[in-house]
Amino acid sequence: MLKTAFGDECLSRARTFAWFKKIMEGQTSADDNPRSGRPSTRRNNHSVTRVRELIHANRRLTVREISAEAFISYGTCEAILTEN
Repeated sequence: MLKTAFGDECLSRARTFAWFKKIMEGQTSADDNPRSGRPSTRRNNHSVTRVRELIHANRRLTVREISAEAFISYGTCEAILTEN
């Protein structure tokens, strides 16, 4: 019935039942529950501060050298340098 009314934009039947079960169990938020494991990004205040410290100490470091010293990926280092 929902599929005919809303097409591909609606939730699947299985997902609808899963959400209903969570609501009946008392969950009041649509946010994901915290997960264990590695964080999805290393771009946090500590990483930004560490990159700034490295740059102030030696402005001739390459992005690759900074990322190695700060223990972050090249892409994360590049994002910190261009956006922060």
